[in-house]
Amino acid sequence: MSLKKEDLYQFTAQNGIFNADPAPFELYDTYYPSPPASLSKRVEEIFREACSCRAKGFAEAAGAMFRKTIDVATKEIYDTDARLTGVKPNQAARQRIKEMAAAGVVDAELADLADIQLLDGNDAVHDVDPYTPSEAEELEGLTRELLERLFSRPARLKAVRDKQIAAGTRKT
Repeated sequence: MSLKKEDLYQFTAQNGIFNADPAPFELYDTYYPSPPASLSKRVEEIFREACSCRAKGFAEAAGAMFRKTIDVATKEIYDTDARLTGVKPNQAARQRIKEMAAAGVVDAELADLADIQLLDGNDAVHDVDPYTPSEAEELEGLTRELLERLFSRPARLKAVRDKQIAAGTRKT
């Protein structure tokens, strides 16, 4: 639904609110894409906030939030992946990804993709030059691909594998 200033004026007048100027209210027609499947609630919240920032034109905020999405996601993987049991996650996200690759949690291509995403997100946070809307859009795509490969695809494969095991067409 899209609101126009006239609608807000009419609403305020009909409800006895006078001297209400809707000008301070920016009304956005925004597109909020669905997040990838199988994310934790927290990772999904951060990703949605990043998409919201990007849709509203806040490129630098979006860049920071897309970077945070992968930062938090990789910390969650440390908490849930058996290959990382007892391993304390590195504070630096890029180093954490390298450790995940060394442990066989992610392959080299995915580690490279994550490194590119994190470096680009760092630009949004730390670079003096403005982070542009097109850079934020590209970072959204990288983040989405990472989330799909880290969470959505493995969850889909597990669901199919479990179905095959239950049907007796697969042993393990």
